[in-house]
Amino acid sequence: MIDLSNQEIANNITQDIYNPDYNSRANHYDEEIVLINRRACDVVAHLVNVFIDDKNARILDIAAGTGLVAIALQRYGFTNMDGLDPSAGMLDKAKEKNLYHNYYYEGIYADKKTSVPDELYDHVLCCASMDDDGLIKFESIEEFLRMMKSGGYGIIVDRDSFYLKSQQTNEKLFTKLEEEKKLKLITNFSFRNYIKNELVSLDGRALVFQKI
Repeated sequence: MIDLSNQEIANNITQDIYNPDYNSRANHYDEEIVLINRRACDVVAHLVNVFIDDKNARILDIAAGTGLVAIALQRYGFTNMDGLDPSAGMLDKAKEKNLYHNYYYEGIYADKKTSVPDELYDHVLCCASMDDDGLIKFESIEEFLRMMKSGGYGIIVDRDSFYLKSQQTNEKLFTKLEEEKKLKLITNFSFRNYIKNELVSLDGRALVFQKI
């Protein structure tokens, strides 16, 4: 059991350094997310349901972890999903739940292609993993685009603080990609209570773009 009454944990969450060793977190990760009341997966699933009509669309869940996004998407009737994550411990948990059709044990990098073929997916998602100092850098969006079909949506949801600390760089990136006719930014907004519990309350950020 994780004791969320500990103020040190609250401080770590606020400072964006909450135990980044995902393999060591795998066995209790789902419980941890419930306890801190992180809404990211539900927000992603809601946006998917708003923007994507085809329930059979082929979707890649980037940084899939233990499959919490897949569970949220299933509630809306989406089931044709694959998962990608560099943490074997986390993705093995998703495999135990039989949540994805295919599993990619690898990360996403701006300067290196994954093993995923070009334009394989109708849409791609990334939940709670975009951070220029962390797991996936925003400039890796070009790799997202490579894996997507034209007309497909990319949906990103994360802490607002992760976006804001590199806001100018991120905005320049999206402007550049729009000018190069690679994508169209559909929406970019912050929202309250990305994480909300008795100890902390953090805002979230949601971005939706479409590949041209």
